[in-house]
Amino acid sequence: MSTRTEAQVLGSQGQSLVAHLINSTGDWIARAQDEDFGIDLEAELAVPHVSGQLIKIQVKASRSVEISEKGVVCQIPKKLAIYADSCRLPVVLVRVDLGRQDAWYVWLQQWLLDRQRSGLRMEDMPELVTQHVPADRTLQKGLLEELRDIAQWKTRTQLVLTVHDAIRTSAAVYNYGVLNHLVALLDQLGIANEHFPINLVIEQAIALGDRLWATHEGNQASSTLYAICRHFGQNFSADQIWRMVTRDESTSRAGLNALGILYDEAYDHIAGLNLVQLFLTHPDKRIAFYCHLRELRPRVQFLDCIHSGFDVQFADLAIYPSLKEDLLSKWPNRGDSVLLDYLYFTRDPEDRLSLNR
Repeated sequence: MSTRTEAQVLGSQGQSLVAHLINSTGDWIARAQDEDFGIDLEAELAVPHVSGQLIKIQVKASRSVEISEKGVVCQIPKKLAIYADSCRLPVVLVRVDLGRQDAWYVWLQQWLLDRQRSGLRMEDMPELVTQHVPADRTLQKGLLEELRDIAQWKTRTQLVLTVHDAIRTSAAVYNYGVLNHLVALLDQLGIANEHFPINLVIEQAIALGDRLWATHEGNQASSTLYAICRHFGQNFSADQIWRMVTRDESTSRAGLNALGILYDEAYDHIAGLNLVQLFLTHPDKRIAFYCHLRELRPRVQFLDCIHSGFDVQFADLAIYPSLKEDLLSKWPNRGDSVLLDYLYFTRDPEDRLSLNR
């Protein structure tokens, strides 16, 4: 006959305690999830009646739990965080101290949003993350207060998650009309800018490649990208801008126009990303020239930068004087990317650059 390991004994005792705490409220029903790998229990809110308002729970039990001034020490597995990120039901990790017969909880979707707000990415997450849970965030208290709201989807976090899901789906099916409405909706809801998943839109735009310019689908994607830049410019990273503007060894016209909007709407943030030096490492130095031109005259619109930029020489590039005559007729259709067609190498004035060189 096989014997249970210490971990199995602790796990079983922890699940029994959590199930008891849930059922003893009289307002919740605990159900074991023996076939649900990684999830030990489901708690269903039963007031005013049973209606499918569920929370998924993983239990981590020890005979004694470390509690410091920072709170209760809890380790969150990366595998569980990935599960919570894709799960449409609330996922809660419950830390159990069998000696104290007490338990504390972490709502993982909220925890993940907090990590995203601080700039941490799922792919960079170690296999175990240590988190300190406030000592007063006990499971018993949560079942009477916050966890009820979570089960009923009455929290701001779930509003953000719902919009995220709509954005993911709209981007996945290339429905840019809906995406544009969602951007406007975010403004109306006042959802914090840092929660918006900018990468979703950028990645879809990058996937279109050359179709992002002068095609119906590309125009829709570009329109959405421009709206994101206007509303959420403060949240772009240098890496995101690089991927938005570059296409292998050349430049995306739509991406450069989007960068122009970022300079217009969030100048201090964008200028602080050191884009000039970043794009000097790219084979197409026109992007670095553009950034240099914009940052020579802080918070000045592109057209004014051009008018005062005909004497600028940077990265062996300068602007053809003929742009003076063509600017007002070409810029309305090409945007800031018109600059791409009017730069030349100062060491060889006859070598006029082209996007398709």
